[in-house]
Amino acid sequence: MNMDVTTLLSSFHEDISAPLQEITNALREHVQQIDSQHQSNLAELASARAQGEISPAEFDIELGREKKVLEAQLISQEIVIKAALQKAIDAAFSTLAVSVAADPVTT
Repeated sequence: MNMDVTTLLSSFHEDISAPLQEITNALREHVQQIDSQHQSNLAELASARAQGEISPAEFDIELGREKKVLEAQLISQEIVIKAALQKAIDAAFSTLAVSVAADPVTT
């Protein structure tokens, strides 16, 4: 049985697209969660500074800490995304290789 190149490439595209959509949705949710958390923290910091509860120096230190926390969270998410993308791409290429090996491709 011969496999059509168009069908094979369409299947390859589907194998990559579904995991990518899942990754995109998970990333969107995670970023919204991070944004919500940091908005709350930054609002508290701004309020504390405006009310004189913390000094300008303390405010700067806390602001720097918030920035580092956000950067760490984003780097962590980047690692998770890269691993998920690599897994999806590896699976798609593996399926493609198996399909081609099993059925000679026709044009």
